[in-house]
Amino acid sequence: MKKVIIAILLIVFTAPVLHCQKIRNVNIKDKKNRIAPYDSLSSIDKRNYKSHIGQILYLKGSSYREQRGGYKNFYTNLGNFSKYDDKNVYRQTEKGYYSDYHWMRGRYFRVNRIFMHPESKTNTIYKDCGYLQLVEQQTKDTLYYMFYGFGTMFEDFVTLGYIEKLKKRYVGKKYVHDLHIRNMEDGSYIEDIPGETIWELTDVAIRDTKEDPVVAILSNSSNKNAFVALKYIDLLEREEKYEKRKNENTIKYKNHTPYDSLSSINKQNYKSHIGQTIHLRPSKKAEEKGGYDSFFTKFGDFDVYSDRNTYKPIKEESLYSRYNYMKDREFFINDIFLHPDAKKFSLYNNYVYLQLVDTQTKDTLYYYYGGIFNFENFITLGYIDKLKSFYKGKQYMHDNQVRSLEDGTYLDAVSKETIWQCVDVQIRDDENNPVILILEDDKGLKGFIVLENFYKLESKQDYQTREDRRKFQDLVSRFGIDYAEIIVKNQIQEGFTKDMVIASWGEPIKKDTIYVEEMEDEDKKIDPNNVSQRLNVQLLKTKKDDIEEKGGFLGEVWIYDSGDSLIFNKEILYRIDKRKDE
Repeated sequence: MKKVIIAILLIVFTAPVLHCQKIRNVNIKDKKNRIAPYDSLSSIDKRNYKSHIGQILYLKGSSYREQRGGYKNFYTNLGNFSKYDDKNVYRQTEKGYYSDYHWMRGRYFRVNRIFMHPESKTNTIYKDCGYLQLVEQQTKDTLYYMFYGFGTMFEDFVTLGYIEKLKKRYVGKKYVHDLHIRNMEDGSYIEDIPGETIWELTDVAIRDTKEDPVVAILSNSSNKNAFVALKYIDLLEREEKYEKRKNENTIKYKNHTPYDSLSSINKQNYKSHIGQTIHLRPSKKAEEKGGYDSFFTKFGDFDVYSDRNTYKPIKEESLYSRYNYMKDREFFINDIFLHPDAKKFSLYNNYVYLQLVDTQTKDTLYYYYGGIFNFENFITLGYIDKLKSFYKGKQYMHDNQVRSLEDGTYLDAVSKETIWQCVDVQIRDDENNPVILILEDDKGLKGFIVLENFYKLESKQDYQTREDRRKFQDLVSRFGIDYAEIIVKNQIQEGFTKDMVIASWGEPIKKDTIYVEEMEDEDKKIDPNNVSQRLNVQLLKTKKDDIEEKGGFLGEVWIYDSGDSLIFNKEILYRIDKRKDE
């Protein structure tokens, strides 16, 4: 935790100094290749890195990098994309490819230039591949950061211009206490402070953690400091909005944000769910207790946990609604009401009642949400429909996360080359009631994968891209990068070996022996489009001395189904006879 506090203080006090250094402007005269200037609306990523010439980058700390022993892809000179060069690593550790974590972490680097791969515009293999030329701001060392067009690029960096933009936008604004606010000391969530507490945002800093590193520093009237992950800052209620809401003479939510169907109901988006239908999932915990809690028949000024108000109670004076009756039912959210005391006490700011209508019985009931628990027993049907529209029909490669529909066991015996197609999205009735994707292979075998594990599946397109890269690296290791770049385009040239030709064009449909005269007069050569003529000049019984005396050689001809033929002198491609269009 001391590391966390030190890292935040270093950012707070040193970032403004570095950012204020004069940065020269880079004028790009070529209009066709002009790069849009950096707009500071986001940190460096694979969409905007080309605009970062002249910007200062901060190298974040990371427990993952620390465990590995350092950072990757930092080099002293421009390297070779076809392989890692462990002799060229900047601030190298004993692990070879890694730059020293403790030396590198927390340093600032100016982006001096960007070098793209020579074929980045003509070959998709090299799209968004290149090097950032960096200047370390303390030592003035020049080094190079190698990036690829796939995976997570630039995740270790934060752009200081982005931090400064965030400071201008947020510093000085005041917010009402929220459950996202956390202790500076140990990062735990602050729950023992009154809900009406006002926090002022005093700074934006970088926290030494891989998850949510950019944070807002907050301070209240008691001089207690705290922080919140910046991505949650807009979920906090602004002071002026809170004061206005306290003075309103209504307890209904109005003008809610339209539901966007990108997620199921949760504590961040439930206010937008008026008009949506939610499904009550089976729950092992609820079944063990005999029923679900927080469902009531009435809404009003009373103690919400009244056992005389429970909807479909399991017994008289019970807080639980009957499990077997309630599970798998669907409810339309008709309205949302604030707790009656929300106007008086900020403690009840997030206490609401969802007015529900059972879509089958048309009963009206109320679900009480106390601002603490999530809506884990519900799933929004609109979200399921969105998942279906997104995943159905798409193809994925087999992974060890795919399971049997019958017993839930993993389908380990299925080939890794198996292509699955998503045919449906459902809610599985098991202990955790997960959302699952139903998959089917070309033989009709069905399986499923839990949605939260879906990121481990690889799409057919991504698989093909990865295979193309693997094959390219294999060609490089076998033939060298110059020949590999020709072969990967399915091209050949005279001087290729037979192995190179097979790697590019595959096996021919026919092979034969042929006599080739080495004649300078092109008109006397065998017609390359006349296959029968080429084969009729075979001199298999001719003695070696006679062949050499005539000035030719006994070679081998390969014929392809395209009509093209290749002539080899021993193992080397001597001539390419392309079929002529008739």
